[in-house]
Amino acid sequence: MKYKTAEIKMLLVRETENTIGAVDRPERIVRYWNEVIAGSSWYTPDKEQVVVVALDTKFNPIGFNLVSMGTVNETMCHPRDVFRPAIHMNATSVVLIHNHPSGDPAPSAADFRLTRAIKEAGELLRVNLTDHIVVGNGSLYYSFRESGIV
Repeated sequence: MKYKTAEIKMLLVRETENTIGAVDRPERIVRYWNEVIAGSSWYTPDKEQVVVVALDTKFNPIGFNLVSMGTVNETMCHPRDVFRPAIHMNATSVVLIHNHPSGDPAPSAADFRLTRAIKEAGELLRVNLTDHIVVGNGSLYYSFRESGIV
């Protein structure tokens, strides 16, 4: 009996220089979002987008991946989609970031559910969720870590 298999290949799309350093605090994570992620060609501020940032042991970004792009007020995200690129990049931890096109960073009930699911999956995989940040307008943000949830 024949089985089909697939070869997996990592492709580097674009290298960016890390001028921010470790993204170990919410302010630095938001700065990374504003300077690196929001500057990407695919970024669309009027749609909710979920991005995972893979980190090394010193909280330096290894890379990031667009996990989901949704509509003006919602998007879907699953733990496997968050951790697949993190595992490929040999991350020891991750930061989950998404925007609220309304400009209000207040998390929804779905954001709380997602955070719990990602945190639990990360504990099983031993790839810690460092923080989940909801970005609003400018420097407005909500940090699940600062709120004691992560």
